[in-house]
Amino acid sequence: RGLPRLSSLCVDSNFLRALPDWLGGQTGVTKLSLNDNRLPSLNPVIGQLRASAELHLCGNLLSDLPLEMFRLTSLTRLRLSRNLITALPRDVARLKCLTELSVSSCRLRSLPASLSTMPALESIRLDGNDGLLPSLPSEVLLRSTPDLKAFLRRIQVSGKTLDLSDLGLSELPLAVMDQHEVQTLLLGRNRLSDLPPGIAELRFLKTIDLSNNAFENLPECLLALPSLSELKIGGNPLPNVPAEVNAQGSMQVIAMMRRVRQSRVTARLDLSKLGLKSLPPFVLSMPAVCDLNLDSNAITSLPEELCFCLPS
Repeated sequence: RGLPRLSSLCVDSNFLRALPDWLGGQTGVTKLSLNDNRLPSLNPVIGQLRASAELHLCGNLLSDLPLEMFRLTSLTRLRLSRNLITALPRDVARLKCLTELSVSSCRLRSLPASLSTMPALESIRLDGNDGLLPSLPSEVLLRSTPDLKAFLRRIQVSGKTLDLSDLGLSELPLAVMDQHEVQTLLLGRNRLSDLPPGIAELRFLKTIDLSNNAFENLPECLLALPSLSELKIGGNPLPNVPAEVNAQGSMQVIAMMRRVRQSRVTARLDLSKLGLKSLPPFVLSMPAVCDLNLDSNAITSLPEELCFCLPS
């Protein structure tokens, strides 16, 4: 009775709302295609199809995936596009033979770092998941699958040091803010011009390398990092950081930033003992300052513009 030799079952473009229990008995099926149905969930019996190499589930109403599905360790192709999936479980990494994963046009908000541990995975389709952009930078999403896996691998093994240098990043991915134990953050040789306020959540962060980016101003969120003791900023435009202050080290730069921020509250700007050789240009755009202290520097002259920019 039945179809004991069944190896391929295609039921695309129908109105299926559930998978029957008897499907679990079709252990010889190597390809199951259920595209464009109305499945809101998958019967856990799908995990009994251990011989399956291809599973096509595009165009359904799936919002999550049963863990039993990740027992299909012979799968080489898994297509889940055009569903309502918001996240892939980390158990996806159990599919060690998987070469192709398609999750385009879903509702993904993040990717599990465990994807980086899948040795056979050669192709990941993620287009049409706008919710990924806050957690994963577009520069990474548009790269090849090996590059994406490499990025996720850096997140996976970060520990106390997270290296995101040389990735062409123009924004810091929100996934970084989940690395609460990080003490060293390497962001050199990217295209960053700002940092998100959420970086202040990295309470143990001691060292940040921002060198060779596109910063014109140092983000004030750096001042909220209580453990920060080393800041590398070389190779950025930074017109508001005097070279002589930068030469004295990161702590002097941070000290100057704190004074500038405090002046917005007190209207008193203390730039004393910073080794300044000239008045920093940013002072001329601070008309609210009433008290300017430039004691104990190496300034030889003051610009004429000063009298027009500060209140008398």
